[in-house]
Amino acid sequence: MTEPVVLREVDAQGLALITLNRPQVLNALSRDLLDHLAATIDETAAKSQVRVIILTGAGRAFCAGFDLKEIGAGRGGLGQPTPAAAGDPVAARHARALQGHHLNRCVRADEIEQRREAVREGNRSRS
Repeated sequence: MTEPVVLREVDAQGLALITLNRPQVLNALSRDLLDHLAATIDETAAKSQVRVIILTGAGRAFCAGFDLKEIGAGRGGLGQPTPAAAGDPVAARHARALQGHHLNRCVRADEIEQRREAVREGNRSRS
């Protein structure tokens, strides 16, 4: 059985730990990892008991960046059409949309953290 590329734990205090789980390639960002990461962030952020999300990487590195071997093999990287999509304007448009989708996830995660920080600051000022 293949190990999941993204792990998630949520403790009783509302701390969610999301772990990139490709330590053998220094958690390089493949399409599969990015898709699972986006879904995991969405699912975790939707849980009312989650107060903080921490993103970490398994092994000795947080993340080496994009999976260059995957991109070099033509399996597509972030926003890049796969070989099957070569010459297909609809597939190319889909690949560009995928790139925006992942960027939006990053921005959304940042917005979630900013809202939570504002709530924490409000709670501190009331104390």
